[in-house]
Amino acid sequence: MKKVVDIAHDILRQYGLHGTVADFTLGAGHDCAMLMGESNVEKVYAFDVQEKAIQDAKQFLYGQKGYEKVTFILAGHEHAKEYIKEPLSAGIFNFGFYPKGDHQITTMVDTSKQAVQDALELLTIGGILVLVLYPGHAQGKMESQYFDQWIKILPSKYYDCACIQMSNKALCPYIQIIEKKR
Repeated sequence: MKKVVDIAHDILRQYGLHGTVADFTLGAGHDCAMLMGESNVEKVYAFDVQEKAIQDAKQFLYGQKGYEKVTFILAGHEHAKEYIKEPLSAGIFNFGFYPKGDHQITTMVDTSKQAVQDALELLTIGGILVLVLYPGHAQGKMESQYFDQWIKILPSKYYDCACIQMSNKALCPYIQIIEKKR
């Protein structure tokens, strides 16, 4: 079976990525690489709070097709609306910590919920947000619990939501998908 992040990428590609998109949790740059490599994507915003993550991602991404489309932002994803002024066709959140960085620096429920709410506002009709959640560590568990409940109360008139997760593995990463209908 594919890794959860590869499944997330497949989901994003199915929606026909175009225009402006965002990688709200840059890390090593793998989500960004997929986004910038799509031919109809014109601009990619890439956020991270760790300078090391941005430098590592730049090194990984440099020379790849679409690198010039990326705007790297050393700031938390909760500040996205300060930087993104145009509508987004898609965005991805890969919550948790940067595996090659300081594991004490992790996404937090308060800033993550603000970031996702803002991302929904920036999303175009027909746009999609993909949230990759990691309930296997303390903050990840809190984020997972919050988003699982919050997504259930999003009005179905405006959003279609789905969850993809392994049924026989406890605490494994999983995906929440939000499509904006109107």
